[in-house]
Amino acid sequence: MRREKNKKSAPGHFSEQNRRRRKQRLLSGTLLLAISVGLLMISRQVAGSGEWYAQNLYPYFRRIVGGLSGLFPFSVAEVGLYGGLAALIWRLVQSLRCRIKTGERGAVSAWLAGVWLLGALLLFFYTLGCGINYQRRSFVSLAEMPQQSYTKAELAKTCRWLTDAVNQTAARVQRDEEGLLQISGDYRELAAATMTAAGKRYEALAGKYPAAKGLLVPELLSYQQLSGIYAPFTAEANVNSAMPAYDLPFTACHELAHFQGFMSEDEANFIAFLACHDGPYREFAYSGDLTAWQYAMSRLRRADPTAYEQERARLVPQAEADITADAEFWQQYEGIISDWNQQVNDSYLKAQGQSAGIATYGGLTDLVVNHYLRTREQK
Repeated sequence: MRREKNKKSAPGHFSEQNRRRRKQRLLSGTLLLAISVGLLMISRQVAGSGEWYAQNLYPYFRRIVGGLSGLFPFSVAEVGLYGGLAALIWRLVQSLRCRIKTGERGAVSAWLAGVWLLGALLLFFYTLGCGINYQRRSFVSLAEMPQQSYTKAELAKTCRWLTDAVNQTAARVQRDEEGLLQISGDYRELAAATMTAAGKRYEALAGKYPAAKGLLVPELLSYQQLSGIYAPFTAEANVNSAMPAYDLPFTACHELAHFQGFMSEDEANFIAFLACHDGPYREFAYSGDLTAWQYAMSRLRRADPTAYEQERARLVPQAEADITADAEFWQQYEGIISDWNQQVNDSYLKAQGQSAGIATYGGLTDLVVNHYLRTREQK
């Protein structure tokens, strides 16, 4: 018998295979999108649901996803970003070639449906990895650290306390030939140990922490004026490894605080400060104290310029060297990209309920002042 030749799709039509592929991707993506939006709405509308998730389900997410990404020494999120973009571009080129050669629209349509599915999948992992956690109870509430207003004099006393702490550790840490902080060991592993130690002091931080990860291309963060970023899709704490050494310990602990499920930037800063200040490593104590000192002194400069100048003069030259190196590092990356990212980050934080936007980071000062006043009263 004569076999009938396969019929080609008419130009501008969809093949059955591409039609089926497009439909599956659209349906799957829409389902994931609906689930993600539903979970986010529940966490915002149902009181206590965010904390329930953070305590009962999120630990499994970070243990499984973080455990898998932790098998690799590099940032899976970073490599996934590069690989994902390359794959998307390659598939687009292939789809366009098919469209040009055969006139079939199905290949491009299926690619667009694939982008829809990928976006929905990322939103789903974002929701599980951090989105719901924005609605959990605060760390200071869980740790029973009541907050209160304070006076300019109390702010000045806190700055003096921090200056004393920085001056003490600045002279005890190792330094390189340029007089800058030198960390004795792998800061990524030390950050995990520091946070684990903090978990023994604060129940809300209890648990095992993975090592933080430096990026293969840290300039990706430098041009955005970012010292680190938490990747909820892979449960990884990523650090801008190109920064001056004094930035690394505090930043690594900050991102690991996000790994623990505390998403508010001021609280992540505060957790990093507590972990570093009372931790087992001098370099980390120095990094935490100096970072908190800069935030608090910035507030004091606006509140009481005279007190600021008096306290500023007390800082030892070793710490001045680290501050100068840090400022010079970030200045070289200022520009359009950093300005744009600041606006995006500000909008993102406000959308997550942090009304102060990027100014939320500065909330560390309020938390540190209250911590100082509370510990002083206990002595």
